[in-house]
Amino acid sequence: MDFLTFNQFSVLLWKNFTIKRRHYINLLFEVLTAVVFPMLLLLFRSFATIQVAGPHYYKPLRISGLPSFLQNPQEWELIYVPSNINVVKEIIESMKRNLNISIKVKGFYSESEFENYVKYDYKSQKVLAAIVFDNDFENINDSLPLQVKQEYESRSCALD
Repeated sequence: MDFLTFNQFSVLLWKNFTIKRRHYINLLFEVLTAVVFPMLLLLFRSFATIQVAGPHYYKPLRISGLPSFLQNPQEWELIYVPSNINVVKEIIESMKRNLNISIKVKGFYSESEFENYVKYDYKSQKVLAAIVFDNDFENINDSLPLQVKQEYESRSCALD
């Protein structure tokens, strides 16, 4: 730092010190706020109690039926697409038998028909789950292919 810059800096400090000395109330207020607010934060922090919650253990849910928070399982619907293929109907009926619940099962011929049902029909509020078999079935008696692609897609109520 050369002498001229040092001289300018010292003059600036002297000017600041002189202004602060003339306005001692402002100086006192600035110093007190810088000291009092952190002290208040520490004081409030010492009086606040921190409640640490331990681990929460959930009750196990049975997978053989619907959870208890889904009242009246006969009101809920299981939707599947396509409904005109025999092997898909067999899979859905087998799943319904294995779950051992009285849930309504409804099938649609196409995914667009299913989407229109969800968008525009008021009864679609009770759809519990929907399964779409995304294979190109050509015949009613076609079987499932040996290589089944498994893509899972979660959709909300607002369909595009």
